Amino acid sequence: MKKVLKFWLFSISTTSEILIPYLNLFFSLEERQRAEKRSREAKGHKFTPRWFDLTDEVTTTPWGELEVYQYNGKYTEHRAATDTSECIDEPDSRPDFNPWQYDNLDAE
Repeated sequence: MKKVLKFWLFSISTTSEILIPYLNLFFSLEERQRAEKRSREAKGHKFTPRWFDLTDEVTTTPWGELEVYQYNGKYTEHRAATDTSECIDEPDSRPDFNPWQYDNLDAE
């Protein structure tokens, strides 16, 4: 019984050591998304997805009526324009990827 308990406690502590950094990263990403949304709403800007367009279609789900978006192909164009296949050996020469609509929320 003691061996099983020790293994179980060891497993929990090891799992925690592995998961906590990922959980912190996840929650900081979520907070960054919330901050960007607050900033966007305060400025009166409307969020528009880069890679999807809104269709006229509405679908019923258990959570209510949801609008349907369709892939617009712009991501494929973006990837073709920023081809980094030649930059594999030189990571510093790759173009920066910025998923945020607002670059630096801390400066505001």
